[in-house]
Parts: sequence; structure tokens; C-alpha cells
Amino acid sequence: MSSALVTARRELTDHRRNEGHFIVRCAGLTKHLKSGSTEFHLRDISLELVPGDILGVVGSNASGKSTLLDVLAGRLKHDSGELAYPALCPNRIDWRLVRERVAYVPQTLQPWSGRLADHLRLAAAAHGFRDDRNEQEVMFALYRLELEEYQDHRWQTLSGGYKVRFELARALVSNPTLLVLDEPLAPLDIRTRQVFLEDLSDLAASVSRPVAVVVSSQDLYEIESIATHILFLDRGKPQYCGDRAGLFEARETDLIELDCRLPAAEVSQILQALGPVQVKGVTSMLTVEAPRTVGVRRILQALLDGQADIYYFRDISQSSRRLFERREELDVGPG
Repeated sequence: MSSALVTARRELTDHRRNEGHFIVRCAGLTKHLKSGSTEFHLRDISLELVPGDILGVVGSNASGKSTLLDVLAGRLKHDSGELAYPALCPNRIDWRLVRERVAYVPQTLQPWSGRLADHLRLAAAAHGFRDDRNEQEVMFALYRLELEEYQDHRWQTLSGGYKVRFELARALVSNPTLLVLDEPLAPLDIRTRQVFLEDLSDLAASVSRPVAVVVSSQDLYEIESIATHILFLDRGKPQYCGDRAGLFEARETDLIELDCRLPAAEVSQILQALGPVQVKGVTSMLTVEAPRTVGVRRILQALLDGQADIYYFRDISQSSRRLFERREELDVGPG
């Protein structure tokens, strides 16, 4: 995606935000769940989304991602705090309308019966599209996601990737204003993930039908490639919620993931001339942390000059991966 297009999209969503065109807004939202002796608290969730926004919800297992998505999709009632859908219900929440206009794709997909196109027609009819308009909506979704050649297939004949894309097509025929997707990348292979992410980005930025997207995933880098905002949850509480570009913008150090098949001690020796550089991890995957004044390019060049065979090198200085690093350090504590 060109930088000019990224800038144009950002300016458009900023305009919508300034004009108050919010799809969903919550402030201090909480939810308490209890099952036997196990309790979980989702708390202090505050966010605002306009058409074109893509919120990536990340965090470790049992951090509250699915619970939050269930609340935003109207599948689970929150306990306290503010939750509103201004673009749908300007005054008071109409949950029937919210469930009609908020499309939810769960992590565990249920099989469809019959031909896939017929199932999409049924879903479109359930949302008020009849006769010619019904066919138009279904074909629009099929062509938009390049699924037209599979429209006569049945569920059991599809790969996992195409099943997810058909779920997205079913979401689209409801003409949603908000898409909520729980771990949609999990069943996809690498190539299919990239196609799906491009689809999702294009849907959010559509000129005629822009939507807001909330998507949870364990695949940080893939989600960060399209997310405009990031929410990092830890034990039910947000550790960061804001603009993707602002994550660690004011950092003092850069952080790199590296695989050069050398132990940390040898990599430290190669980089010692650069100054106070910390190398951690095992041979198969290391992290290199250095002051921003050193610069990522100098680190890469020093490794190449030191004859290190680099198999993987990623600058994660502004990635939510750093929040996982911080959490792990807090869990371990001082030695």
C-alpha cells in the first residue's frame, strides 16, 4: 500500500472522528465472569471506533479478548461502564438493531448446510434484502472476496481458508457497520492469511461501504500490518489502547528479533563496539535491545561485518510484541 494511500485513509478516518461519526464507543467498560471457583474480570476498557478503523486486539490466552468481542458484538451484556453505538442508536441502545448491523465471526466455525450461495441468499433475506436486491448483495460479496467460482460448493468441500472467507461473505451480506472477528487467522496458511488481511483492509476502507473492524489474533505482526489501532489486554485489563503508529513512539531503545544461529554471548561480542547493547534469548531466536542513538541499520551492518549468517531479522521497536516482553519480565521478577 502506497504511503499516499495510507495518508489519505488516515485523514479520512481522522475527519470522521473529529465529526463524531462513531460506530462504537465505550468508557470504563467492565465484565465479570464466574465459573465455579474461577473468576475473570474484564475492566477499564475505553475506545472509540469510526468507519475505516481496524482495532487489533492482542494479548496472551485468557486475557479477555473473546470476552470483549462478545460484549462489543452484543452477545454478552456488560456489567458497568459506558457502551454506545452512536451511528446506529443515537439515543438508547436497540439491541435488535445492534445485532443486525454488527457482524460477528466466531473463532469456531459451524458447518453450513446446502449450497454456499443459497446460504448467503438466506442470510441476506434475514437482513431484509429481497428479490433482485438479494441477488445483488450476494453476488457483490462473492465477487468482492473472489469466491464466485465456489458458490455452488458445499461446506465440507472447502479448505479452512475458504471457510473463513465465506464466513466473511456472510457477514458482508448483512450490510454491517461493525465487523467483529475472533481469531480469524488461526486456520489459515501463510499465503491465505495475506489475502484475507488485504480483504479486511479493503473492506474497512471501502468508499461506498466503509466499516469499523475489531479483530483479535495471536498473530501479532500480521494484524499490526493492517491495524490502525491496537488494544493489548493483560489479565483482563488494557495495557495499551491507542493509535498503532503511536505505540512506543517515545521509546528510548530499539528492539530487534534475530536468528543468526549464534548464541547470545557471541552476538554480544560482535555488537559490543556499538555501546550498551543487550542480547537475550536462545540461539534459535534472540532479541537485541539498543539505545535509539545506535540505530537499527548499524546493528544489521555490524552483524554482517561480523560474518553472522542472518536467517531472520525484524525491527519490533514499535510492535505490541514489546508489551509481551514487558509482561514476561514482570512475571519473572528480579532473580
